[in-house]
Amino acid sequence: MILQRLLLYHYKRPFEVSFNSSHAKRTCAESIIVDLKFDNGVSGLGESAPRPYVTGETIASVRNTIENRYAPQLFKSKIEDLSDIKQILNELEPDKSQPSSNFLSAIGSIDLALLDALGHKTGRNILQFLGAPQRNTAPLSLTIPLISPKDMKKKWRILQSWLPVQSVKVVVTGTPSENCDRVASIRDMLGPLMDMRIEVNGQWTYAEACNNLSKLSRFNISGIEEPLTAGDRDCLHQLKDRFGIPIILDESICTFEDASNAIQNEYCDIINIKISKCGGLIRAQDVIHMAAMKNIDCQIG
Repeated sequence: MILQRLLLYHYKRPFEVSFNSSHAKRTCAESIIVDLKFDNGVSGLGESAPRPYVTGETIASVRNTIENRYAPQLFKSKIEDLSDIKQILNELEPDKSQPSSNFLSAIGSIDLALLDALGHKTGRNILQFLGAPQRNTAPLSLTIPLISPKDMKKKWRILQSWLPVQSVKVVVTGTPSENCDRVASIRDMLGPLMDMRIEVNGQWTYAEACNNLSKLSRFNISGIEEPLTAGDRDCLHQLKDRFGIPIILDESICTFEDASNAIQNEYCDIINIKISKCGGLIRAQDVIHMAAMKNIDCQIG
């Protein structure tokens, strides 16, 4: 297959409820859709959902990267099998002098589009190419943003009627008393048995984490995501030992090298994989395989 056309679409749709966290207040779903059209009539679709606070990318930077850096290489490449796709993706990566993550969402959309096209060409499921297990069902987790308890309970009643939510992740702030009231209210709403994790977004120092967790651990917390600031990350293993709550890392693990460093330093128990921040399915799978070798679990965010 040889690429004939590359089309980019800017997708933007408002949320019914804004999503507030310590990183940003998001009011819409926004992404770049990539449509690759090949000489044999096959098309492949991919998506980039850039987050500036994760990989440093924006909608504008992703568009620029694809149009000016990736397109010339893609138009002169021939794609017949998975090895061709892997070679192309490696060629699209910047040299080592560039920031390590500011291309991942852009390259992830190309990964998805090329795999999609290869699947259409061969009539095979992408999972067959990657050797990944296929499941009929997957557990559904809901993230609860920084909204008022009144709005939270109202939305929860509506969601319960049509979504089989099996666990929740609660976004918290830096204030222990506020977090305690919030988590207590949510635990009361969920009942004592539903799985509940908390999401810090890398906002706590080690001292703040200890202060907060000394009050929150009584609410049956099954995991804490990205609890420490970059400056205090070396204290993650101490936090695990002190409170016995599994540590989940998300924003701090984008590349294979990020995951390797976290595992070698015993920073986490679980890695939160997001396809766009990890650079697509192939790179995400590399992280998953490496984590599995070290008995580190992964979840798909």
